[in-house]
Amino acid sequence: MFNMFRMDIYRLIRSRFVYVCLALIIGMQALSYLMIYMVGTEEGREAATQAGMIVTMDEEEENILEGVDSLEMYRQALMNGGAYATIFGIASVLFLCSDFQGGFLKNIMTQHRQRWKYIGSKLIALGSLNLIYLLLSVGANYLLNLLWKDLVPPVPLSVFPFYLMWIWLVTMAFGAMTIMVSVFTRSTVAGVLTAVFMCSGLLMLPLSALMDHFNLGGWMKYTLYYNMAYGPSTYSTAADLLGAAVGLGFLAVYGTAAAVALTKQDI
Repeated sequence: MFNMFRMDIYRLIRSRFVYVCLALIIGMQALSYLMIYMVGTEEGREAATQAGMIVTMDEEEENILEGVDSLEMYRQALMNGGAYATIFGIASVLFLCSDFQGGFLKNIMTQHRQRWKYIGSKLIALGSLNLIYLLLSVGANYLLNLLWKDLVPPVPLSVFPFYLMWIWLVTMAFGAMTIMVSVFTRSTVAGVLTAVFMCSGLLMLPLSALMDHFNLGGWMKYTLYYNMAYGPSTYSTAADLLGAAVGLGFLAVYGTAAAVALTKQDI
């Protein structure tokens, strides 16, 4: 499996979509800082007005920066709405499905009969990519805040490790979900649609509202989207590890399902 992993890392480094997705992630952060600057600060509103924009404010928007720090800005820009998970899910689909489309999978399977190693290599490679994306996006978050002259109070770097630990597991589970769907369907479109609807909350949010109407929404706290959007920023009690447990559980389930499906398919 080490040889496959090394090959996957080499392919990731040479894949254009990896850098396009990274640009989208940082672009989302920059756009969020720009929007908050134009709405939440007097200087930003003046600049927007001079640029010909019409900025209307209500009382709630005037206090939009109250209680917001750099970690909360990071969450609002990428995680709480599912933007990061969607982008990473699409990257996972493109990475896997390139093997199906190019006929590469047939060649690799003639040399490696244990197909679970193929899925394992893909997950480890994507896990490495996920970690790099997260670390670079955290760095970009600090740089953007400096660019906007400490628009929000910066938090110490020591705050991030716990948050990144469990958000890595949750986003990896989303990536494994898209891989599972792609293996089952052999379709890039199906995998991308799964990323868009599941990672962004387009399916979960209406379903949650419907279930809450019947007082049946308690199960939502055990879903990936709920934990990504509402999980803790810092560790205080053992209950804060729920997000990590949910992410690890779904990662194991989806990864195993993808490996079993690939084992039973004709390549």
